[in-house]
Amino acid sequence: MQNFGLRAAAALTAGFFVVSALTLSDGPQAIAAPQAAAGLEGTWSGAGSVRLPTGDIEKVRCKATFAKRGSGSYSMTATCATASVRVQQFAVVAQTSPNRFIGNFENLEYGITGTLHITVKGRSMNAAFAGGGSSATVTMTR
Repeated sequence: MQNFGLRAAAALTAGFFVVSALTLSDGPQAIAAPQAAAGLEGTWSGAGSVRLPTGDIEKVRCKATFAKRGSGSYSMTATCATASVRVQQFAVVAQTSPNRFIGNFENLEYGITGTLHITVKGRSMNAAFAGGGSSATVTMTR
């Protein structure tokens, strides 16, 4: 496996994360008026897996912090690590229904961008994202 492919996929695995208003657009606009916020704000941690461009699957652990930017819009900051690399990501997500969020992420170090889908249920979050030839799922809790 190429080292860059693994690192790029690990960067993708961070999927969400570390928002910078200076480097990203405002992200997607909320499709529906936000209703009873799902409680996305705060710090979450958890684990999941990433499918690398080679087809290999690797485990990943992440810690993310979400901050409200506006009505139904959140910034995310996260650090994720696989056995071979540790990365940070930048993203903005928008609330599309009471417990669903959609956004775009960017990893500046590896030049990777992609999409992010989050579903929150109480103190648990499922995130799925794809970009850079990889896809990943991560389950996080508070």
